[in-house]
Amino acid sequence: RDPGKTLGLPPERAQCSVRVPARESPATMTLTELRYIVAVARERHFGRAAEACFVSQPTLSVAIKKLEEELDLKIFERGGSEVTVTPLGEEIVRQAQSV
Repeated sequence: RDPGKTLGLPPERAQCSVRVPARESPATMTLTELRYIVAVARERHFGRAAEACFVSQPTLSVAIKKLEEELDLKIFERGGSEVTVTPLGEEIVRQAQSV
């Protein structure tokens, strides 16, 4: 089922709720943000994830950083040449993959 079609919205504007363990209420994320999260988790690299999503690396990085700031939690640990998913991030990625 495509939430964008159901709501009459383009896919990048459609939103869905994801349960974040550290929060009392579900977090609302766009399908685009969920797609970015899954791509970074899969690729373990922002540049490769951006290529897979057909966006620039800065676009993807800024979107993820903004989301982490809004949620007040880290989804990814950045270090060296590889990105790792935090324990809370693992739960978000799992839910994002099921959307």
